[in-house]
Amino acid sequence: MKSIKTLIFLPIITILFISSCQNKSQISGTLSEYAGDSLIIKKLNINHLENIDTLKIDNKGHFSYKTVVEKGEAEFIYLYVGEKKLNSLILLSGDKIKINNDKIEGSKESERLAEVDKDYNNFITNFNKISTSVNDKNIKEDQKNLSELYIKYYRSKIKEIISEPAYFANISLLFQKLPSGSYIFSQDTDVLYFKKVCDTLNTLYPNSTFVKSLKKETERREKFFELKNKLENTSQLAYPEIELPDNQGKIQKLSEVKSKLTLIYFWTSTEIKQKMFNIEVLKPLYSEFNDKGLEIYSICIDPNKANWANTIKEQKLNWINVNDGLGLGTEAVKSYNINRLPTLYVLENEELTSPKVGSLKEFRRYIEKKLK
Repeated sequence: MKSIKTLIFLPIITILFISSCQNKSQISGTLSEYAGDSLIIKKLNINHLENIDTLKIDNKGHFSYKTVVEKGEAEFIYLYVGEKKLNSLILLSGDKIKINNDKIEGSKESERLAEVDKDYNNFITNFNKISTSVNDKNIKEDQKNLSELYIKYYRSKIKEIISEPAYFANISLLFQKLPSGSYIFSQDTDVLYFKKVCDTLNTLYPNSTFVKSLKKETERREKFFELKNKLENTSQLAYPEIELPDNQGKIQKLSEVKSKLTLIYFWTSTEIKQKMFNIEVLKPLYSEFNDKGLEIYSICIDPNKANWANTIKEQKLNWINVNDGLGLGTEAVKSYNINRLPTLYVLENEELTSPKVGSLKEFRRYIEKKLK
């Protein structure tokens, strides 16, 4: 009986061992310039880097690192010596990546990521070079050059995404930023490229946390694109209900606001500019038009309700102020697909519109026309 159990148990061990070996991935090679230094292995965890190991590069510059990457997964791995990043890699299950200083072999994904990073770094270098040279004499010419540089880069990356959407490195490409912090792929129609990459990678890497995160971002952009199209093409739609507590703890329903015109205002009291917007824009408008039928339904997304309540008191904001303390998790943020603050809608005769006004004067004329 004992021998039978042993015979059954051994194949199980063998299967597990073979499976583990198949999932083993390796990064090895030579970094001649850094012989004797410590090599730090870092992994990207969606939005931050974490140290996962530290190796000693031998006196000849050789190193080797092994880890397990499950099938259906992919990892962004970065090699550092001190604060200096040496290589950016994409590690798949079973990969055997060889590095010879700057040259990468054995991983098409890592080679592609290196190309993406190189193009991006060149673009940012040229962008910063033009930006720092801007002055009153050549401002128009420099702005034209910046615009041409951006358009050329943006269009070239679109072609790459369309022609080869299966590269995991496209995730890095889609989330590239300008020096200002805004995304290069920030246009509403860019959701089409997000979806193309997302749908393709989801079939190849169904278990990847990065693909799951990309899917969430794609769905968010799709909702925003759909909402904006409705607002722009029809100028109206049935509005989602909002039912939140005010600063006195009383539940305020948006549908119960009795006014000719209601400004639905999403904001945060932690931003000085938005607090100034209350004083410089909303208060003058409210003072002038409240008696004529204007109401403001202000949704603050601050988790710290005490700070929010203090701001209301200090600024003497006498309109409807609501906050449930859930921050970006509040249902109103989801139903109105809020992805930037502040955001403002106008509710009139149960029709929701997105006003296109660029200044206080234009906003005042807009409201005055609506309340005639």
